[in-house]
Amino acid sequence: MFDSNRLEEIDPYTTMHIREKVKQLIKRRKFPPHMEDDLVQELSLDFLLRRPKYDPARKASRETFTVRVVRNQIASMLRARRARVRDYRRNGCSLDESVDSGEGAPVARHET
Repeated sequence: MFDSNRLEEIDPYTTMHIREKVKQLIKRRKFPPHMEDDLVQELSLDFLLRRPKYDPARKASRETFTVRVVRNQIASMLRARRARVRDYRRNGCSLDESVDSGEGAPVARHET
């Protein structure tokens, strides 16, 4: 898993938090289990890119910053996954397929 490819630049709290969130996403079936390593890497990369923006003068702890960055990235990933264009739950169908019109006669789907 991620242990063999550990990024030394990320503190232990952040590493633990990212792993726990990924486990939750998989347990809740938001993502398939085979994506675990990819999700950890994506969240880690996003954190590394945003880490320079951390400002301790804003009265937020480093842990709070970590939680918010990870939470926001997860929300973005879930939104992208559910996006209408890329929605994996959509079923393809032909507009020429015959369907019941409700009046007993079949009509082409595009006419309904």
